[in-house]
Amino acid sequence: MDRTRHQVWRVLPPAREDEGSGKCRLSVGTMRAMGLSLAAPLVLRTPNKEVLVRAYPSRQEGESALVEVDQLVCRALASGMKERGGEQQHGKLGGDGEEEASLSACSVVSAQSVSLIPLTPCSATEPELRCHLERLVVKSDFTVGSANGPFHFRVGSTVPEAAFVQIHSSTKMSLVTEHAASPLELGLHTQRALQSKQTQTTTDESEDEAPTGETSREKQDKGKGGAIDSIGGLKGGLASLRELVYFSLVAPEALKRFSIEPPKGLLLKGPSGVGKTLLARTVARHYDIPLVAVNGGELYTAYAGQTESRLRKVFEKAGKLQPSIVFIDEIDALCPKREDAQSTESRVVAQLLTLMDGLRQRTRVLVVAATNRPNSLDPALRRPGRFDREIEVRPPDEDERLDILRVHTRAMPLHREVDLQQVAGLTVGFVGADLAALCREAALLAIKRYLHMARDASSGDPTPTAGHVTPEDFEQVLAKMYGSCRRGMIVDVNKTGWDDIGGLGSIKQKLMETVEWPILYKATFQRFGIEPSRGILLVGPPGGGKTTIAKAIASSCNQSFFSLNAASLYSPYLGDSEALIRDTFKKARQNSPAVVFIDEIDCIVAKRATPGEGSADGVQARVLSTLLNELDGVERSAGVLLLAATNRLDMLDSALIRPGRIDQVLQIPLPDQQTRQQILEVHSRQMALEPDVRLATIAEQTESWSGAELQSLCQEAALVSLRRDLLAARVTMADFATAKRAVTRGLSLREWSQERQEKGLSWGV
Repeated sequence: MDRTRHQVWRVLPPAREDEGSGKCRLSVGTMRAMGLSLAAPLVLRTPNKEVLVRAYPSRQEGESALVEVDQLVCRALASGMKERGGEQQHGKLGGDGEEEASLSACSVVSAQSVSLIPLTPCSATEPELRCHLERLVVKSDFTVGSANGPFHFRVGSTVPEAAFVQIHSSTKMSLVTEHAASPLELGLHTQRALQSKQTQTTTDESEDEAPTGETSREKQDKGKGGAIDSIGGLKGGLASLRELVYFSLVAPEALKRFSIEPPKGLLLKGPSGVGKTLLARTVARHYDIPLVAVNGGELYTAYAGQTESRLRKVFEKAGKLQPSIVFIDEIDALCPKREDAQSTESRVVAQLLTLMDGLRQRTRVLVVAATNRPNSLDPALRRPGRFDREIEVRPPDEDERLDILRVHTRAMPLHREVDLQQVAGLTVGFVGADLAALCREAALLAIKRYLHMARDASSGDPTPTAGHVTPEDFEQVLAKMYGSCRRGMIVDVNKTGWDDIGGLGSIKQKLMETVEWPILYKATFQRFGIEPSRGILLVGPPGGGKTTIAKAIASSCNQSFFSLNAASLYSPYLGDSEALIRDTFKKARQNSPAVVFIDEIDCIVAKRATPGEGSADGVQARVLSTLLNELDGVERSAGVLLLAATNRLDMLDSALIRPGRIDQVLQIPLPDQQTRQQILEVHSRQMALEPDVRLATIAEQTESWSGAELQSLCQEAALVSLRRDLLAARVTMADFATAKRAVTRGLSLREWSQERQEKGLSWGV
């Protein structure tokens, strides 16, 4: 079997998730032909470079001559070296082009020790080095990492002195420097380096905000290009912004040829933390265009006329630097609606309008503004000639969240069990800033765990997970974090699983199909052309478990969950109720997939006026109209499911209960004997019961009892046991008998059915 393959390869850079891994992805056919197993060591040789990699199957089918190479461990050959400023630089490998290269399988032995020569400042400890480099294949004189990465070394000596060695958890790692530091000093240097890095990050951020004129946020930003590839998500907004900046500032001749005026302004709108400011700064860096940034709220002063003067100076500075971008962050604080504004704010709005209209004389200045409250802006700004285009930067969907997580964890030592796809699915409602904070907090947990174990001399070497970010780290952070888009609207419900609901097997199955299947089997739904349900109505007598079912959905469906009720909805002010419904559905659309739960919906919306019948008052009619529009109006609530509950189906307007709005009406009957026994088992599983307690007998004696009444029975029985003896260890059958007489019953099934029959109503619609 040929263990070397020499041919013309199409060499590509690695996928984002493979960066820093030392992987080489080959076609399955090539791996079979070369007899390679998974993670087998390989040497990729080109005329200018040697790269040590490990073989993995390619994700692209049908491309036998394609390789994706991560150049983590490499060595430049004499023919490929370039001299620049006395420093040697490697020739570039991979760039989506064909290149003559050979792939050879190589034999490796386990490394007992490896010495590394830092090429960039490094004060890592031995466990940290082992954590970063574990499972890599190295050789003397090869470099590991890159100058722009978290580490950059040249391999010195190895033991044994074999051609290729592989680093394992038992390999002794050492840094070869002019001053040999003790392990204790290395540990102190590590902590200082961490503190220095955090300080440097803060300094860099504060330098971005440093004053260069009248305002504290104003600055000229001429960052280097190439940062666009490091942005996760935001692809739609990024493409639109790049297009506008390119035709306005980089190549305005294309517009002049068609006698088109270049755009003067662009408004970025979206929730806080979604990445609006990042977009503007990244595009400016990409095209090497000066960015004059200012925060809207920081322009104001206590002296009349100075705010307008500061604003003029910003535009004057941009004019001197043209082509340039004026970036106004939080523009809603600078230019609110003039009918609601004070005199100073009105003058500032008028000044900005004048300056933007005057941009015709400075055709290579573009105004980019960002806001999370676009409806608070003065309408005069939102027209062609001023802000010609508006780009909505939405919260990322699951694929975009995965992309963002890969960016922020690219340089992190992740444990092999970390599934970023699963983390992305658990972060509904998270924006880019939230995901960055999530990764940072998870890494801090890993660092604390590592430092704790490193200080504990009795524990010996740290465990394999001590230097890695583990799934448990992400789980701990997620337990305490909510997405920015969900704050203020999130409902904190008690964790309730489907197992906490006794009986109702068919109802639970139907709800799981309606709520979970459109997400789990999205491709299948699209293939069959199935539209997910828009609404579900739970109908049943009081205490039947409707609200408990809603809690189970909120806890288990992994979707954003919003709740409305009459107490929170109605307001003495005209229009507030309708506005709350609109805001709730807007938040739900931003955080889709989402569930909006309306309990006792008959108290909120009722039948509209019909001749000879009672009808809803004006507020209920307006609320109903708003709800109908949100369900299937002009702006469809894609990915939003309405879940409503009622025990008065006759009170609801018929326009609400039809396909496209509330598609399904699920009847929640009172439990039968078997279901009652299951409910009793659920609510008594935390109790210690005497052997004489027969839950089947209790279920037989509680005909027509609701789930809420059975729960109350179990709690009352426990209280009876404590009243009898505070040190009682178990609940007896006599305690249940006493509790049964004490529980206050609600409306029985017979009474509820009789009431409906008297009104001429049935269970169905």
